[in-house]
Amino acid sequence: MPERILLNANEKLLRRFYEPLVLLGALDPTRGAHRPDLTSDLGLDKQSKWWRNFLDQLAFLCDFEKGGDTVTAIAVQKRVDHPVFWLASNSKSRDKARDHVCWILGRLNDMHSVDIWDDEREREILFGCIDFSRARVKTYIVWLMRALKQAKESMQESRTPEDTLLMAEFEHLEMLKSDPHQLCAHAHSLRKHRFMEVLSQRHTVHSQRGIWSDIRHLVGRLGLWHKAIRILVSGTKMFPQYIEGAEVMVVAPHGSAALPYFDDSTDMAKIILRMVPSDPPSLAEELSAALAEVDAIAGIWDKFREDYKNIRPRPHAELLVLEHFHSENLDFVADEKYIGCSKPSCYCCNLYMQCHPGGFIPRACHGNLWINWAPPIPLPSIQLGAGRSRVRPQQHHTFGLLQKMLVRIRLDLQDQILSRRPRRARLPDSTTGMSSVPFDTDKLLASLLGLRRNLSGSQGDESAAASEGEAADARIDGLPAERSLDAGSEGRDEILTEGDLTHGNQNQNLSKAKQVQPPGAEVDEESSAEEELVFKGRKNRLYSR
Repeated sequence: MPERILLNANEKLLRRFYEPLVLLGALDPTRGAHRPDLTSDLGLDKQSKWWRNFLDQLAFLCDFEKGGDTVTAIAVQKRVDHPVFWLASNSKSRDKARDHVCWILGRLNDMHSVDIWDDEREREILFGCIDFSRARVKTYIVWLMRALKQAKESMQESRTPEDTLLMAEFEHLEMLKSDPHQLCAHAHSLRKHRFMEVLSQRHTVHSQRGIWSDIRHLVGRLGLWHKAIRILVSGTKMFPQYIEGAEVMVVAPHGSAALPYFDDSTDMAKIILRMVPSDPPSLAEELSAALAEVDAIAGIWDKFREDYKNIRPRPHAELLVLEHFHSENLDFVADEKYIGCSKPSCYCCNLYMQCHPGGFIPRACHGNLWINWAPPIPLPSIQLGAGRSRVRPQQHHTFGLLQKMLVRIRLDLQDQILSRRPRRARLPDSTTGMSSVPFDTDKLLASLLGLRRNLSGSQGDESAAASEGEAADARIDGLPAERSLDAGSEGRDEILTEGDLTHGNQNQNLSKAKQVQPPGAEVDEESSAEEELVFKGRKNRLYSR
């Protein structure tokens, strides 16, 4: 019999936290996307909505590679002398991201200081941001061309009128593949084209994500740089006091994340016994039997062991910013306790924010479970002997939060096992950029441009204002992030490394800034389309109230 290893309080917690988390990921890592319905909240004013969107888009412009390494989060501290933009990133790219934010804010301040809409300066920001993210853009283009090829091969020789429209647009996109600036502009212009309506219909009809969903997603992603710049420029006009004289600071990580204990002798029965109450014993027996059935079909246990022993956890950017503001008791600009991020939050980050005592504004969540997740503040080391701390490990901030999260994870795992639901295809982590909730950017920009329309008037007035806004700038698109939250999984992130282009290279591209309008463009209307948990200890059953 192998010698029993005695674990301290931290080690026990980490094992009890990661065992059900990894097992849940092996069974089904797609936990369901959702977003708080913030844009339709009648108590939320237009400026608050726009400010949150502003932070998300600014963070997006700093996320310059596919995958999770350059995910960026931003929140703004309110100070008497000047605002401070606090930034965190998932990797050592944080200094590069900070320099890019400084550059963007500097250009936005320049535009505000002259108090005019300067298309040339706006174009400079746009091309600088596309060049900064050239590796990411290139990846999207490669994936889009691959998806277009597959879609064309799947079409029958006797095509419908919709197929003919799609084929014509496919050819147009393929013609622009060597020019990222033109392709991004064209992708942005397609947002209200019949082409995207057809893709959306086919995306909805198919029960599982397929090639039409991928094309729709990638075209939407390529158009996001234009959308993001328009939101930043118009946001600067709305709240210049939040940006003027701003300082940009980096939130550094708190240290290496601890690895959970791995024991070769661990089996499914022991994991079940550690995660459910001892009374009644029938629950553990029921879970073990159901899990054995799934394992016999899908080989869950082998996947669990492989994933568990290779865990390399790291904290995610939005939680680093969250804990920095919480621990330092910093005030938020506009009293909005919102943290912008380049992607919606993952399953664990969403749980962490729900369990946190700070009362932060909930973020959109793509629902994907990543096992390589770590709390932003590591558990403190436990000292033995005379010099040990009088504070028990259980009293630490992180210890308590992990315990609260564990209640939710165990309930989700229990439900997953007993329901015997099949594993679902993982959805993308990022948003396509087309919303189900109307958020009239055109109308707002029209007012900012000095078009004196009655914004609270009839629908006809609103449409007229929007039309004039589009005429003033054909690149307008302020729709918020999409309900169907999507982005590639870790396995899909084929990073195409490429030399980073500096902002000095952008002037030669300024002549390309005119929008490429698709033939036969049509405008289509956008359609509108937890429970508190209690855990009373191992002698009581987990339940939801």
